[in-house]
Amino acid sequence: MSQAELARKMGVPTNRISQLVGGKRGLTAETALRLEAVLGVDATTWMNLQAACDLWEAKKAKPTKGLRRLDVLTTA
Repeated sequence: MSQAELARKMGVPTNRISQLVGGKRGLTAETALRLEAVLGVDATTWMNLQAACDLWEAKKAKPTKGLRRLDVLTTA
Protein backbone atom coordinates (compact mmCIF):
# COMPACT_ATOMS: atom_id res chain seq x y z
CA MET A 1 0.00 0.00 0.00
CA SER A 2 1.38 3.41 -0.92
CA GLN A 3 1.55 6.32 1.48
CA ALA A 4 -1.01 8.15 -0.64
CA GLU A 5 -3.43 5.22 -0.49
CA LEU A 6 -3.01 4.86 3.27
CA ALA A 7 -3.61 8.58 3.72
CA ARG A 8 -6.77 8.38 1.60
CA LYS A 9 -8.10 5.44 3.59
CA MET A 10 -7.32 7.23 6.86
CA GLY A 11 -8.81 10.52 5.71
CA VAL A 12 -5.62 12.50 6.34
CA PRO A 13 -3.28 14.52 4.11
CA THR A 14 -0.59 12.50 2.35
CA ASN A 15 2.14 14.65 3.88
CA ARG A 16 1.08 13.49 7.37
CA ILE A 17 1.95 9.91 6.43
CA SER A 18 5.16 10.85 4.62
CA GLN A 19 6.31 12.94 7.61
CA LEU A 20 5.55 10.06 10.00
CA VAL A 21 7.43 7.59 7.83
CA GLY A 22 10.34 10.01 7.44
CA GLY A 23 10.60 10.58 11.19
CA LYS A 24 9.79 14.27 10.88
CA ARG A 25 6.54 14.06 12.81
CA GLY A 26 5.39 12.26 15.92
CA LEU A 27 2.31 10.09 16.09
CA THR A 28 -0.76 11.63 17.71
CA ALA A 29 -3.52 9.73 19.49
CA GLU A 30 -5.91 10.69 16.68
CA THR A 31 -3.60 9.25 14.04
CA ALA A 32 -3.12 6.10 16.13
CA LEU A 33 -6.90 5.64 16.22
CA ARG A 34 -7.11 6.11 12.46
CA LEU A 35 -4.32 3.56 11.93
CA GLU A 36 -6.19 1.13 14.17
CA ALA A 37 -9.36 1.58 12.13
CA VAL A 38 -7.60 1.08 8.79
CA LEU A 39 -4.88 -1.46 9.62
CA GLY A 40 -6.39 -3.31 12.58
CA VAL A 41 -3.40 -2.76 14.87
CA ASP A 42 -4.50 -1.50 18.29
CA ALA A 43 -4.03 2.26 18.86
CA THR A 44 -2.30 1.51 22.16
CA THR A 45 0.39 -0.40 20.27
CA TRP A 46 0.98 2.58 17.99
CA MET A 47 1.17 4.94 20.98
CA ASN A 48 3.59 2.61 22.81
CA LEU A 49 5.84 2.59 19.75
CA GLN A 50 5.77 6.40 19.69
CA ALA A 51 6.59 6.57 23.41
CA ALA A 52 9.54 4.20 22.88
CA CYS A 53 10.83 6.39 20.04
CA ASP A 54 10.43 9.54 22.15
CA LEU A 55 12.34 7.98 25.04
CA TRP A 56 15.10 6.76 22.73
CA GLU A 57 15.49 10.27 21.26
CA ALA A 58 15.54 11.81 24.75
CA LYS A 59 18.22 9.40 25.94
CA LYS A 60 20.40 10.32 22.96
CA ALA A 61 20.27 13.95 24.10
CA LYS A 62 21.56 12.94 27.58
CA PRO A 63 19.31 15.37 29.53
CA THR A 64 20.33 13.78 32.84
CA LYS A 65 24.08 14.27 32.42
CA GLY A 66 25.49 15.85 35.56
CA LEU A 67 22.44 15.09 37.69
CA ARG A 68 22.83 13.12 40.90
CA ARG A 69 20.36 10.83 42.58
CA LEU A 70 18.79 12.20 45.76
CA ASP A 71 19.59 10.44 49.02
CA VAL A 72 16.34 9.10 50.39
CA LEU A 73 15.74 9.78 54.05
CA THR A 74 14.13 7.02 56.06
CA THR A 75 12.12 7.59 59.21
CA ALA A 76 12.71 5.45 62.27
